[in-house]
Parts: sequence; C-alpha cells; structure tokens
Amino acid sequence: MIPLRLQKGIIKRLEKLFKKNQYQRPPKSDEIESDVHYSKLNFYEQNLPIKNAKDDSPYPLVLVKLMHGDKANSKADHIINIQIAVGVYNNLKSCDGHRDVAQILSSSIEHFEKNPIIEGMFELDLDSSINWELSDEDTFPFYFGAVSLNFKIPLEQFKNRTDVEGLI
Repeated sequence: MIPLRLQKGIIKRLEKLFKKNQYQRPPKSDEIESDVHYSKLNFYEQNLPIKNAKDDSPYPLVLVKLMHGDKANSKADHIINIQIAVGVYNNLKSCDGHRDVAQILSSSIEHFEKNPIIEGMFELDLDSSINWELSDEDTFPFYFGAVSLNFKIPLEQFKNRTDVEGLI
C-alpha cells in the first residue's frame, strides 16, 4: 500500500534529523529514580509496541500515524493525512518537558517545509494547513504533542502506469 511507503519514508527522515539528539527517559528498575537518564528518540509506526517487561518504556518517542486519505475525484491528487505524535519524559521540578515536545514538533515541521518531497513521490501539501497541538492535561512527568500534515501524491505519478494491466 502506497501510504505505508510514505509512513516509512517520514520515519527515515525523522530518524536522520534527530539522530544526535538525546532526551530524558524514565529510569529502569535497577537505576536510581532521582538520577537523570537520557536516550535517543524511539520511532514507531502507527502504534506503540506492546510492553513485555516493566522496564519496557517507549519514551522518548515519535509515533508516525496514517490518519486518513482523500481523493476528491479522478482528476485530483490523492491526499494522505499523517499525524506525528511526540511523547517525552521529564521528571525535573521545572516541569518543562513541553519545551522538548515543542522543539521536536517545530524542527519536524521546519524540516518538511524545507524538504517537502518524501521518497521521490510524496509532497507536503504546502497549500493546506499544518496543525500542531501540545497536550493541556497535567500528565507530569510525561508530556505530549502532535502535528498533522497533509501529503499529496500528484496525479502525474500514475498517468502512464502499465504495471496494473496484468492484474485486470
């Protein structure tokens, strides 16, 4: 399915964008809880992994979700809506985990605006709105936010396709 290729392409790009960044993570059971521990972002497609052990924490994380698609008519581009959700852990008394979430979302938006083509066939729809939001719930020491982006597959991508003829 073509949207899955977009999802994987976005994750690849985000992994590269944040490969040097470290964010606070929850302590493991054999670590001192008051110490601060860091790790790289974990990236997931569509859902978080199932926890197999008490120490299996996905935080800090980026979750790339296929939300919905739209094709207004046979002459229109196919639009795919992607949500990039961010979750971080920050147990510092400053309660500023929202800053990490906002930075990750802002960097992601800026990156895709500057480099709007994914996998050579998907293009960020710069004519549609980019909606982002930080959670307003008190979930200390966890912080959340998300951005919604629309990507289009230009109709030209499929004009001269012959690979489906044998399936008919």
